[in-house]
Amino acid sequence: MTDFVVYSQKEVSRRCMSKGRAKLYRRIEELERQLEGERRRADRYKKRHQRAVQKSTPTPLTPRSKTRRLLRYMSVSSDVRKTILFHNVVVQNLHQKYASLRSRAARRKFQNLFIGRTVRKYKMLSLCRSVLGFSGRNSGRCMKRKLVSHKSDFCVKLKTQIQQFYVRDDVSRITAGKKETITRNKLKMQKRFVVDTLENLHRKFLSENPNINVSYSLFCRLRPFWVLLPDLKTRDTCLCKLHENLSLMAQKLFKMRVVPSDNLEQLVAKCCCATNSKNCMYGLCLKCQDMHVTVSPDVDLKEPVCYKQWMVSREEKKKQNETVFVKVTTKEIVHEPLEKVIVKFNEMMKKFKTHFYNITHQFLQYRYLKGSLCENECMIHIDFSENFSCKYFKEIQSVHFGSSHSQATLHTGLFYINAGSEVTSTSFCTISDSKHHGPCGIWTYLDPVLKLIKHQYSHVTTIHFFSDGPATQYRQKLNFYYFCTKIHSYGFTAGTWNFSEAGHGKGAADGVGGALKRTADKLASLQHDISSPKLLFDILSSTKSNILLFYVSADVVNDACASVPLTVPAIPGTMSIHQVLCTKHGQMKYRDVSCFCSSDKVTCTCYEVKDFSFSHLCAPDVSVEAVSREQCHKKSQKSDPASDVWTPVTELDASLVGKFCVVKYDGKAFPGRILQVEPDDDDALIECMSRIGNNRFFWPVFRDEAWYMQPDILGIIPEPILIGRSGRHHQVHPLAWEHACTLLH
Repeated sequence: MTDFVVYSQKEVSRRCMSKGRAKLYRRIEELERQLEGERRRADRYKKRHQRAVQKSTPTPLTPRSKTRRLLRYMSVSSDVRKTILFHNVVVQNLHQKYASLRSRAARRKFQNLFIGRTVRKYKMLSLCRSVLGFSGRNSGRCMKRKLVSHKSDFCVKLKTQIQQFYVRDDVSRITAGKKETITRNKLKMQKRFVVDTLENLHRKFLSENPNINVSYSLFCRLRPFWVLLPDLKTRDTCLCKLHENLSLMAQKLFKMRVVPSDNLEQLVAKCCCATNSKNCMYGLCLKCQDMHVTVSPDVDLKEPVCYKQWMVSREEKKKQNETVFVKVTTKEIVHEPLEKVIVKFNEMMKKFKTHFYNITHQFLQYRYLKGSLCENECMIHIDFSENFSCKYFKEIQSVHFGSSHSQATLHTGLFYINAGSEVTSTSFCTISDSKHHGPCGIWTYLDPVLKLIKHQYSHVTTIHFFSDGPATQYRQKLNFYYFCTKIHSYGFTAGTWNFSEAGHGKGAADGVGGALKRTADKLASLQHDISSPKLLFDILSSTKSNILLFYVSADVVNDACASVPLTVPAIPGTMSIHQVLCTKHGQMKYRDVSCFCSSDKVTCTCYEVKDFSFSHLCAPDVSVEAVSREQCHKKSQKSDPASDVWTPVTELDASLVGKFCVVKYDGKAFPGRILQVEPDDDDALIECMSRIGNNRFFWPVFRDEAWYMQPDILGIIPEPILIGRSGRHHQVHPLAWEHACTLLH
């Protein structure tokens, strides 16, 4: 029978501790052996490095050896050789003497013996420091001042370049408010707000200037004091709808880790070949026209998504016992599945690429034209400022809270002239008591400015206009007609009119109106009564401002409006036009984007230039009435009998306001009157008639106003005529009604 040895718990614990301690001792001995081996190996490599350094260090040359090496392969006289040898001997002695000095004061005194006017005059400071072994830290006060001046020159150049970048219109937006100024060291400037984050602007600056390597902190520190970061109080209330909606979607998708970034500029670069190519950005490139933003594969396409969008809706309101429909724009919350959001995002990205290209391209062409103006060219940047409300120093209550204040129209701008050595700018403003902001008023306000330019700068033959592109003011057919006819009457031989992209038209002209309003408010606070636009002009003229002021009365504007042609043909694709060119009277060329690559800046054929002619309207011996009769005669000769009473609607513009039309609603045709047009949204507010029979309509008691898209507006018709004894029923022209019914069926 086997005997079992029983150990107590204490003995078992001691045996375990002994085994563990022995194991650790063995491990320590092993590590000490490894450490000793590594120490020997390190000593061996240190010795090898020391020997290699000793072999690679050249033996210092003696003064005679330096002289021989310098004069090798050269035949010189003994005097020259002796002089160079003396120089090397003296230099070596001085170097050894300087190296033997230990105190900083002694070394500074030794340096002062060699740093003087003569050394600075012949620019020998650097050579003296390298030959005699002077350290950069102790190279004397004179050298320090010299280095500081070099550093300050570089900083001034860099600061100037960064400030010029910050004040560009595509980097920061200028404010137009009369109180939006900032003053530093008695320098008052109009505020500007950056349009993007400083990180993105820093990347943009480095991409445009690859030879400059500036850190992000220095880039932020050199920001001008009048270029500020926007906050809630200084929020922009004129943002682009497409920009904002797409940005809201990108932020949501990036937060869900569906897209790689929420920066629209980076997303655009990922879905095209090149952002500076028009074909790529317009979707005409075969390689990238179907390219989309890369979506993460690890997402659930059926996941519900909640995001915000700016949307236009119709609301029913009661006004004086009448029901009216108004268009309201609100930021609403949208609930959609992720798959639908991605499809919608890619569709919007296609439109945004064109929008983004137009923005960047127009700003580039604006800067290029301003920097390359020839002596025979003039560039004019114009815009309407918000109307100024006239005011008194002291007002009674009924005036202050009533509608007794008259308003003054301010048409502001700047014109740039090449004065030989540099391009100079002059600010101007036309003040008027007319509220007309259409083409008739625009050219009446520009009349004194153009006459002044031609009088003072008679050598100017080509004029370039830059403005934003509202369809009720600058970008419309009547303004194109005036542009092609009036510039020649002032003596200019050619010209261009360039438009910024919709929603991105802020520029230098906006600051002119703010400066004038600020001055007028200051004068009103100094007991000056500004009760009318004419008095506003007189008071501002007495301030001797640098802004050129002109006054145009409402009677002059009304006379100009009375001579408007009865019919002006529409230009196809007006809302996509960004440049109009004119070299001949009554004839214009236009294209999608601006270009000034030719020598005269008006004859280049880039970007598919199209032609249009107003020659039948601007013949010198034909009156407006004759033109109207000729057009009626031509219409009567057309094969289609409905052409006299029916005009198809190809695009919406302000000229359609007040005209009658036929709209399609629920598959039926209804006549109505156009009340308001929104070309940017491609819809119009129309008051429709109610139907009582076949081609018989009446105006309802409660006005039926609604917004209709352009495809639902079938055509323009004459005003319906009264029929019947009641005096309430109307009838559309039979040919027009028959044509409308044919279109529906």
